[in-house]
Amino acid sequence: MASRITASTSNYRGVSKTTGRGATRTATRESMAWNAANLQVAREGSKADIASRLADMRARGDITRLPEETDLDEEDQKNAEAIDAEIDLADEDQSRLEDIDGTPDEFSGMPRRPGQTLLIDEDPLERFVDFEMRVSEGKCSFLRPEWMRAEPLTDAGEEFLDEIGTRFGVLDAIGLWLENKRVEFLHKPEPMALGIRALEEMKQGLPSVSPSSFVKLSEIESRIEHLAGRGPKKRQDVNSLFSRFTAHCDLVWANGSLPLDVLFSIEARKAWVASAVLQLCEQSGTPLTTERLAKYRNLTVPKGSDEKKHLNAMNISSLSFPDFIRRANSMAETKWSDVVTSYLRDYL
Repeated sequence: MASRITASTSNYRGVSKTTGRGATRTATRESMAWNAANLQVAREGSKADIASRLADMRARGDITRLPEETDLDEEDQKNAEAIDAEIDLADEDQSRLEDIDGTPDEFSGMPRRPGQTLLIDEDPLERFVDFEMRVSEGKCSFLRPEWMRAEPLTDAGEEFLDEIGTRFGVLDAIGLWLENKRVEFLHKPEPMALGIRALEEMKQGLPSVSPSSFVKLSEIESRIEHLAGRGPKKRQDVNSLFSRFTAHCDLVWANGSLPLDVLFSIEARKAWVASAVLQLCEQSGTPLTTERLAKYRNLTVPKGSDEKKHLNAMNISSLSFPDFIRRANSMAETKWSDVVTSYLRDYL
């Protein structure tokens, strides 16, 4: 292993050719920069980014391919091509959000931006080489690339592979949470399916459509800390890592796909607020009628810090109906008028 590392180090671009203490400092700075770049790729890079970095690290002698690793065989390639072929990029039937009709044979999913079709010809090629979480029959499994298996030969290699392992573990946990808590969304990917426990989550103070709350509800916060193996992380570090770990990953059905961060999109958050309000009305036995909605349609969330503090300090069960609406929008960071227009228009 020593000879491998020595050879790769001598070929490393940018290492000073001088000798002595200055050369040591330069090598140390560049080594630290290299390791920092490695962690960034491991945490938020796409499959292509990680593949490229693995090749670089293998050339440097930081990792080696596992002996049992084999290349993707022809059958696997055919299966992958068959799955890709089922996604018609030009399918005009992938309706916009407001036109979802619930037809079982169509993919009724959320667009990445309001008014945009789910899949369009202009989508960049990189979108279809993201990490994949395959959805089938209410199950959601993170697909690990076969070529990504490797064994560390140095501390840098071990840290890089450990960080990838942490990231993959978090994606596994998200898939398991979706199976257990949002199977309705896996069967029919619509925004309202993400808010089926909105009232319960409001009482907990943890809206699942907020990443910082999601890591607690799903227990991923403790998972990140455990898998990271470098002692407890600060809360803001966990939230930042979660956001980075979920980059470049898609939820993939047989007939369409959505970026994983759709779980925290503005559409998901508006649907969550609408769901919370409807669930409260159902629980209290006071339906949301056209007249009732019209009365509170123009409510806004308090902007003053004192007003917000007072609103957030109140027990959910003691809130008036208009304050409940304000509280829900405050938690989800949405505008009530947008929620009404997008998801409660049937009551207008």
